[in-house]
Amino acid sequence: MGDRQFADHCERAAFNALPVMFTNDLWAHQYLVVPNQPYTYPLNGPNPFWNTGDQSVLYGTSPNYPCCTVNMPQGLPKFLSNSFVQAGNNGLGHALLSPARVNTTLPSGTQVALSCNTTYPFGDILRYTFTASAPFTLNLRVPSWVTIYKVNVSSYSGSSPKTYDSSSLFPDPHTGMLPLSLLETGTVEYKLHTSIRTEDRGNSTISIYHGALLYALDVGYSDTIISNSIYTSSTIYTFNSDNETLLHSIPNQAHDHLIVNTKPWNIAIDPSTLFYHTRNTSSVDDSNGGTLPNPIWAYEAPPSYITAQGCEIEWGIEKGLPAPPPLMGERKCVGDVREVVLRPYGSLKVHMAVLPTMSFGGEE
Repeated sequence: MGDRQFADHCERAAFNALPVMFTNDLWAHQYLVVPNQPYTYPLNGPNPFWNTGDQSVLYGTSPNYPCCTVNMPQGLPKFLSNSFVQAGNNGLGHALLSPARVNTTLPSGTQVALSCNTTYPFGDILRYTFTASAPFTLNLRVPSWVTIYKVNVSSYSGSSPKTYDSSSLFPDPHTGMLPLSLLETGTVEYKLHTSIRTEDRGNSTISIYHGALLYALDVGYSDTIISNSIYTSSTIYTFNSDNETLLHSIPNQAHDHLIVNTKPWNIAIDPSTLFYHTRNTSSVDDSNGGTLPNPIWAYEAPPSYITAQGCEIEWGIEKGLPAPPPLMGERKCVGDVREVVLRPYGSLKVHMAVLPTMSFGGEE
């Protein structure tokens, strides 16, 4: 079933790098996204990219190159279609965690129909309902960032419910898969626990995660719609197989976006003050299976956020985008220390995701 780090990386891409690159209506996308990107507009003059143009970070129908316009919609379908894997002769594995359903026949001949109801990666509970033609093994991936997990197994065939946790049932150290022996029908509740974690990015900067989600500084936003930079007229021409000219109207939704920050982006934070908040503590509502706003990647739509103490520092621009931050010894607050908010990266089309650190001590 492979190394679980690849599954961790796959979820990181699907839940962070992919959604941050398209607008809520899915009509516009970026060709390149920058971790520290407080605005997205054409970069006039020298830019940081050696083989792309001024429109590299612009949200549009077909910025810079047209290939992403048709490739972008493939990401989540491919993620979902590869979320379940075969595990031995009579086992099924949920390798890439998300809401999903599968109907399959295992190599042993056992037929399995299984559904996973969850708000993951925004919630921490996954509920499975299954029916099978014979007993089988369900393997659940334990992501590498999980600190504690708990599993409740209930069978509809009369056997007593069983409870496992991180002290009584252990995942495979390589695949991260947790094997559960199941009867023909029943339910499984899988609860994950984690905490805020940071990853060093060099020069005393960090990226901040909780679960599968990257959190970035909320710099506010203002979105100005402009005409499409590729299709400059209201119609385009194509040719069919008989070389006949076909005329097409450009949809009104096909336009570009100038998105700029409305809050300071030049912020350093004190990592010791990071605090996780969520508006969805139960993760899945028992009455209706859990609901999330749609589109979930809209600004302030995800139910969780992180706060920290931060301040503005002197931080320059280089080739149109934020330069590397000053060295630790050269960082000084140029404003008051205050609370700042970090939100899931995918919901912030303009953002700062690699933040310099400082220690404020007793400063207020």
